[in-house]
Amino acid sequence: MQVTDTIRSIPLVSLFVVPQPRKSENMKITREEFQRIGKESPLEMFHHGIKAKETREKYTRTLRHVLCKIFEEILEGDFEQRVSQFVKYAKEDLD
Repeated sequence: MQVTDTIRSIPLVSLFVVPQPRKSENMKITREEFQRIGKESPLEMFHHGIKAKETREKYTRTLRHVLCKIFEEILEGDFEQRVSQFVKYAKEDLD
């Protein structure tokens, strides 16, 4: 087999594909971010996890609907208070 045959057998696309880092390499948290976890409201942390503005707005609307309409008789207060209550209940009942 000649070198030209070997090159022809390699898909053209693979010559231009840059290897991407594994997902676990992208999922790093700094000490500052870890220490900030208890200081920010759950809603702020939720928003920080969503980069795209449109997606953040859509997910916030969905969360607002769930917490203010579906859990209307279970949670109390405004939207942010309901988010905090929901997170608190979720942490207490891990089963």
